[in-house]
Amino acid sequence: MVGYPNVGKSSVINAICNKKLVGVAARPGKTKHFQTIPLEKYLLLCDCPGLIFPNASSSRAEMVCNGVLPIDNIKDYLSPMDLLAERIPKIVFEKLYGINLQEFKIIDASTVLSTYSQKRGFMTGRGLPDEAKASKLMLKDFVNGKILYVKLPPTYQGEAIWQSNPLEDLENLIHQQQQNQHQINDDANIDNQFENQLIQEKKITNEEILEIFTQENLAQLMEGKKVHGIKLTKEQRREIKHNFQRGDPIDIKKYLNLQQNQKETLYKTYIQGKRGQI
Repeated sequence: MVGYPNVGKSSVINAICNKKLVGVAARPGKTKHFQTIPLEKYLLLCDCPGLIFPNASSSRAEMVCNGVLPIDNIKDYLSPMDLLAERIPKIVFEKLYGINLQEFKIIDASTVLSTYSQKRGFMTGRGLPDEAKASKLMLKDFVNGKILYVKLPPTYQGEAIWQSNPLEDLENLIHQQQQNQHQINDDANIDNQFENQLIQEKKITNEEILEIFTQENLAQLMEGKKVHGIKLTKEQRREIKHNFQRGDPIDIKKYLNLQQNQKETLYKTYIQGKRGQI
């Protein structure tokens, strides 16, 4: 496996072998040594460190923005940030980072980094905006997909693209995404409050416990496994087994000597199952 850093060479090997044999990370330079993995009798996989091929069309700044070069090790942070300032509309920076760039007609790397550093309180020992720290955060957001950038194919037909106000559409889209996230968070909080209130107001009964446990759950308990926070002792499992062999009735309730926290955990499972049936 030979290629640029951070393109998934090690991940492909792990996927082929169906297990994790080589280390992976969401950053370039994780693989540092040549590794061999026997796959079959006559098939050997080789995992190589990433190689950076000389290319006149790709600068180091572009390779940083593409995730090929590690961001934490760069010394020239202005060049890749200039690319971001050139490609990304300033309204995106404003909405994502809560900064105001309206007073600047044209933005560059220093403008964005200085404004963002002052917003976050990133300062150097001399009291100046720490643009280096801010640049690493923004570049990582770009590489990880938080800052989105789309480049159209070179042969696209310009008249085939729907014409509208892109800045207004983008602002509306970001606002809608934020509203959707707030709604999801609110719904989750309401669900948690509802469940916690029911747990505090009601103690779980033995009948409700037995309704939670399926036949598979009971079989797992007999195998010594932990189910819904409950695990039978060896003596309890032996007694149940003897009763079963003698044909005596088995009252599972007496073996579920639950603490209050286990009852609350089981009751939470119980009411979630009930709500799922509604």
